[in-house]
Amino acid sequence: MCTSLVYTGCFKGPKEVAPPKQTITSDTLISGNYWAFAIGDNHATIYSKVQDLREEKSINTIFVPNNIFTNLTAIKDKLPLYHTLYLDATQATANGVQLFFENGKVKNIYTNAGQLLNNWPWTGGADNQIIRVENEVSKIYDKLVNIKEMAGYGGYFEKMSLFYKDVKTDYDADMATSNKWVLSSPVSEKVFLRVNIKFNSSAVVDSIMVDRVETE
Repeated sequence: MCTSLVYTGCFKGPKEVAPPKQTITSDTLISGNYWAFAIGDNHATIYSKVQDLREEKSINTIFVPNNIFTNLTAIKDKLPLYHTLYLDATQATANGVQLFFENGKVKNIYTNAGQLLNNWPWTGGADNQIIRVENEVSKIYDKLVNIKEMAGYGGYFEKMSLFYKDVKTDYDADMATSNKWVLSSPVSEKVFLRVNIKFNSSAVVDSIMVDRVETE
């Protein structure tokens, strides 16, 4: 884990070598509020409050579990709103692809096995069938459509995951399908807060668990 993008073990790229963390305190709220986040807030309200706190608390990302799609057209307008896109078969494979975005461009490309790629597919092809590092995120959708049509590549699009929301960008209503959001805020060089916001069946916050985590 780190204080920006890592909340889960699914990263296979450079984040995997980050030092281990140890939770040193944990508290759960079921009434009242933590920072500006209140029990009873809905997803859109929480997102607005995260944006308000972004600079003060150095919050860059919200981890949104279960933000998974099976229809490529469903993510067409969402790609610029996120830090990552994972492409894989329904059953996870070592060849699954992880695209990392920064400042509107593709920053890194990894396989699930941790192999760093300059482009994907790595076998080459026409430019409109290859995603390269430095490609503009807003322009890769058409390439994804073309890659999906290539022989042997349809399986990569069985499960498309947008887990890491860039809080500088607009709210995505599909985030409300997740009953848990996770964000982090640094306290010092070796300590950060991990805030787990849980939503009930009525799509409002019913608990907030705060972990104080220290790097070793």
